[in-house]
Amino acid sequence: EGVVILQLTVKANGSVGDIRVKTSSGFKRLDDVAVKTVKRWRFIPASQDGKALDFDYELPIEFNLD
Repeated sequence: EGVVILQLTVKANGSVGDIRVKTSSGFKRLDDVAVKTVKRWRFIPASQDGKALDFDYELPIEFNLD
């Protein structure tokens, strides 16, 4: 169990650009799985004046063993 906080860039096309672990869960295996999984995600990009643009986000990922 734990929370990983990722720092990532969502590109204008919705794909993930740069990604890194900002705050570790304390378990490298969980951190690695979070990065690998989020790299495959697609997002709705930020926009300004109707034009999509790259934007940096912090994304918490919570692992729970219920």
